[in-house]
Amino acid sequence: MTSRVDQEWVQLLLRRLGQNDREIGEKIGVAQSTIWRLRNRKISKVTKYIEMINRATGVSLNDGVGLEFAELIALAEESPGLEAILIALSQFMREDARTARR
Repeated sequence: MTSRVDQEWVQLLLRRLGQNDREIGEKIGVAQSTIWRLRNRKISKVTKYIEMINRATGVSLNDGVGLEFAELIALAEESPGLEAILIALSQFMREDARTARR
């Protein structure tokens, strides 16, 4: 089952490629409409597409791809889901730091 995090990853990957739907579709061997559906969250099981994008383009968010913190914040402004993930991570880190000081 695909998680919301997977949905966010595919959104970030597609943005990171900086190409239109047709160009990405040609690179990974799927129809332009499939890429459009991925961008617009019309496909629920995206894990296989993330793997296809990774293999065909060499771009992977799993290995960091040089995403700087400022760039991550900018992407979060475009993605409510990513913003929620970053907020939750920040809260977890603050709670963990408080626990460690005790």
